[in-house]
Amino acid sequence: RKPNCNGPGAACYDPRFIGGDGIVFYFHGRSNEHFTLVSDPNLQINARFIGLRPAGRARDYTLIQALGLMFGSQNLTVDATRARIWDDQVDHLEFSYNGKTISLPDGHFSEWTSPDSNLKLERTSNKNSVTVAISELVEITVNVVPVTKQDSELHNYQIPSNDSFAHLEVQFRFFSLSSEVEGVLGRTYRPDFENPAKPGVEMPVVGGADKYKTSSLLSSDSLFTSKSTGPVNKNGAGGSSLRGAERRHEDFDHLSLENIAALRGGVSQSPSQYSLRNLPSTSSDHEIEAGSSPASASTVDKQVAWQQNAKERMRKYRPGKLSCRVHLKRFKELLETHGVDETLTNAVRLTLEECVEDYGPDFDKVRWFEREKR
Repeated sequence: RKPNCNGPGAACYDPRFIGGDGIVFYFHGRSNEHFTLVSDPNLQINARFIGLRPAGRARDYTLIQALGLMFGSQNLTVDATRARIWDDQVDHLEFSYNGKTISLPDGHFSEWTSPDSNLKLERTSNKNSVTVAISELVEITVNVVPVTKQDSELHNYQIPSNDSFAHLEVQFRFFSLSSEVEGVLGRTYRPDFENPAKPGVEMPVVGGADKYKTSSLLSSDSLFTSKSTGPVNKNGAGGSSLRGAERRHEDFDHLSLENIAALRGGVSQSPSQYSLRNLPSTSSDHEIEAGSSPASASTVDKQVAWQQNAKERMRKYRPGKLSCRVHLKRFKELLETHGVDETLTNAVRLTLEECVEDYGPDFDKVRWFEREKR
């Protein structure tokens, strides 16, 4: 059995996904970075993207090279190994379980089972195809393929002669996702999901690379990582550092007065790192009130009250485009409180661009900015 790249839960090609709602969309991410595909309390699935940027292209061509799965206290990685010249008679699959390499002999139906019997790997052909099954959570069919010369010419990939860009084609079948599931693919299984891909568009591309980026294949530190009930983090052990799926309602908490103090203190980083979605988590409002910020108590009280009001409003509406407006309104209030600041102005501009990337040109950034400046 091999992945059906035209079926629900598929992720193939330049990553072309088919969501749980059956809608096709593309998520390009960035080459040599990692992104969360699925994040749920009992399961985290990340992917490593590889690719290249041909001359004259504005973005990377990307492919899925590896998967990282975290479940309970365990983790599994599935890699497509590099192949200078593709050979169907050579196996290009590599596995590790809890940091140790797994040996899965060649041969159809060759299998490996974890000591607790919750994880099973089974080859579905002699080489380069496998099914990964985690009891009561997910079944994944995996196939390793190269970028062929024909594909390279057709899509102008400009693949070099010394790398076939071996990558994974995968299809997921989930058994017990929660209604709060997140991730590039996971969110499409939510009962309240509204696909941002525009109907009728031949190649609908969705953004959100910064939201779903993780620091490694076995990390759960993306902005929208779901709260873990098991010890899942970048080391494969210890609880998640994020507060869970409710983060989608509260991610504007990232921009605290403490952040602003750091920015105004001349922290040596590029402006792009100060877009709202890249700002690090900081102290709670209670800690800020205790004096970790140079801001006055009255300013803090006003900010806390505004946050509470915003959260109430956020609970009443879908958190998509409104979330963008909440981010930007908060930027505006902080600009008014602390004065015009070049770094903050850049952050506003970047966040506007991210909102347009996620929700399309119907999010009228020019009209919004002109109205809010008054």
